[in-house]
Amino acid sequence: LRLAALLYRDECAPLDDAAILATLAALQAALAVVVYGSALPGGALVPLAVVGAALGRLFGLALVDIVPTAQPGAYALVGAAALVGGAVRWPLVLTALFVELAADVRYA
Repeated sequence: LRLAALLYRDECAPLDDAAILATLAALQAALAVVVYGSALPGGALVPLAVVGAALGRLFGLALVDIVPTAQPGAYALVGAAALVGGAVRWPLVLTALFVELAADVRYA
């Protein structure tokens, strides 16, 4: 799974099913714990970003029912930046990094 698929802005995104997103977040979090706890080099940045993006997109999809103009992809970006920023304790730096990586987030 590519992280870009979670940040996809279109309404017909492939990951708009809440059950799939919740399963993805749970499995990715469990695998991140296993990899991080083992002696194997696997890193924690990308798994945490995927978990944060999945949870953020899940929140964005729930919010679309209340606010039709909400963009789940933007919430996925915020979720990824929040989870990674909280884990490595660089929230401002990583938020700016994720916004630059997205390159097409518009604030309205």
